[in-house]
Amino acid sequence: MLIRKFYVCPAFVKHKLFSAYCSNIYLCTLWAQYKGAAGRSITAAYNNAFRIIMGFNMRCSASGMFAVSGVLNFSTLYRRHVFSIKRRLKSSPKSILMCLVNSDMYNSSKLKCLWHKKLYSQRNFILLF
Repeated sequence: MLIRKFYVCPAFVKHKLFSAYCSNIYLCTLWAQYKGAAGRSITAAYNNAFRIIMGFNMRCSASGMFAVSGVLNFSTLYRRHVFSIKRRLKSSPKSILMCLVNSDMYNSSKLKCLWHKKLYSQRNFILLF
């Protein structure tokens, strides 16, 4: 629908439409079980949706495409969501959340390990700076 109705719009309008309709990945921080092939499939679908909306060739580089357009790629968007939820959990005044965040169960959970890996791995560190 976006492609059909907004085909003749300028690029900045298409960027806003993509951000509004395709960049809302609610609760992605809870996708602990989706790794490997499933994670690559989600990233590929995100990249292909952007290529189609913006009219890029399907063989063009995804990183170059997002860099030229000034739009966040999927991994950066995912890291921002992870950072946001970690920050909100740590700064919450709610006593139940504070008990959870300070517990050993949270510190050894698969979800916290995944968040830590996504935020602080060497490869992501290089991409952030």
